Amino acid sequence: MVDGVEIDDDVKFQRRVWTAQRVGWVIVGSVIAASLAGLFGTGPVSRASAELAGLRLEYERFGRLQQPTKLRFFISGAQPEIQIALGRDYLDSVRVEAITPAPLRTEADGRWLVYRFAGAAPMSVTFNLNPEDFGGLSGMLRTPSGETITFRQFIYP
Repeated sequence: MVDGVEIDDDVKFQRRVWTAQRVGWVIVGSVIAASLAGLFGTGPVSRASAELAGLRLEYERFGRLQQPTKLRFFISGAQPEIQIALGRDYLDSVRVEAITPAPLRTEADGRWLVYRFAGAAPMSVTFNLNPEDFGGLSGMLRTPSGETITFRQFIYP
């Protein structure tokens, strides 16, 4: 006669369960750390910039579909009129909500949309955007001298 409850021990199975739990905790911890770092939105990993010929662009590498994001341009050279030319392919994938300060005029130039501003140095221009397509977006910026800057964003659904 046996006193108490008999429980079969399966040590091999128990070790597999513990291993699976540890792997699960590592995955959850990695996702949390990546989120805090900015892999899924704003954060240090997401911040990016590109610079060429007195024009610096700051943007977020990662964004969310139909959630606000910004492109910030910093112009250091004194010019009577400042122009920012963005590729139409990129602008077809986002909705421009506001531009601060407002441009004097906007012109279409082939595959570019050129925004012209009253000149002042230094100057910053902010484009408030709302992504309308998800996945990889590739944008191009043309400097007044004709050089181009390419920037990439990934928009999560």
